[in-house]
Amino acid sequence: MNSLLNFLEKYKLLAGFLITVYYVLVVTMHLHFGKFVARTLDIPFGRDTYNMIVLGMAFFLCFAFLIWFFKGLKRLPLSERKITLTYLIITLLLIVCSINVIIIINIELIHVLQYAIFAILLFPILQRYYDVLFWTTFFGALDELYQYVYLAPNRTDYYDMNDVVINMVGAAMGLILLRSQGVFQLKPVKPILKSSWFWGVAIIFILIFSLWSVGQLTFFPNGENVFFEFIRDFQPGFWREVPPKTLFHVIQPLEGLVILIILFVIYNKIALIKKYKGNIDVS
Repeated sequence: MNSLLNFLEKYKLLAGFLITVYYVLVVTMHLHFGKFVARTLDIPFGRDTYNMIVLGMAFFLCFAFLIWFFKGLKRLPLSERKITLTYLIITLLLIVCSINVIIIINIELIHVLQYAIFAILLFPILQRYYDVLFWTTFFGALDELYQYVYLAPNRTDYYDMNDVVINMVGAAMGLILLRSQGVFQLKPVKPILKSSWFWGVAIIFILIFSLWSVGQLTFFPNGENVFFEFIRDFQPGFWREVPPKTLFHVIQPLEGLVILIILFVIYNKIALIKKYKGNIDVS
């Protein structure tokens, strides 16, 4: 991994092209991938067996991840090992909670893999952990916006904050893997007001507030024709049920915002800022 990141850090234009192609494939292949999985697993085996098969595949990938993780972790100093292991445990617990609360079918765990890879590919370009975490989450949110507005507007009645949260957890997994391999932050931390993630957050808030203040954005349906609705069909209650008897929670817009902020605060120490054995050689 270090050699690949070294190469992409040296040739940023190629890294930009690679991550652009990857992102376009992730965004545009949703329907094709969904149909393939349904045709191959869901229809022949039934939903329960299909979910178990997917969960088994996820456990296998998680096991491979852990082997890679612990192989690299032993090269870090003890204090860094503790931080990295703590972040791994937190993130795995978040994934388990997601499976039981906000994921409808287990194939949605693919989001974790997709955006873990995205974060790893983005790191040589931005070279700061926190920036990568924010912008990976941002592009994951754009992916959900594309699905909500263009890809399946007739089949989705809410902007999927559930998947945005899962995308962020996937980004964190990718960064945790980098940390375990001793990949240190290539650029120093900037003051908050000069960081790209801060200005990204500011622009998003200004855009949302501007649309809301002129009545062109609503969080819940109000019967008026507006530019954007986060939820088209509001259903009260914590749980929502979909066939066959699957309960899950739909994260509301403001609730999702609070969750994302909390997660950003939790991961504020994720960056490995010193170079240890096994790190990228940028000399």
